[in-house]
Amino acid sequence: MKMIVNDYIFDKLDYGKIVINLKSIMKENDVSIYQLSKITGIKYDLLKNYYYGDLHRIDLSNIAKICYALSCDVSDIIKYEGPESKHTKGIS
Repeated sequence: MKMIVNDYIFDKLDYGKIVINLKSIMKENDVSIYQLSKITGIKYDLLKNYYYGDLHRIDLSNIAKICYALSCDVSDIIKYEGPESKHTKGIS
């Protein structure tokens, strides 16, 4: 896919995506959104966004609170899925 910026043409690259895996961790720990909200002090609606992966920005202090409450690691909650298209990636 091509992208034009200030009369320059760029290839729009697929960098992959970050996936929030909170739902499965909460199920493993048998904890509801409501319970996690009470434990962490994070607002219910915000935790619901983390739960369903409906986020554009991640607050690291919230991730720390969640990891502490669920006794898990950041890598248990946040995953990177590589790009679907094939192109040269990263530093060779």
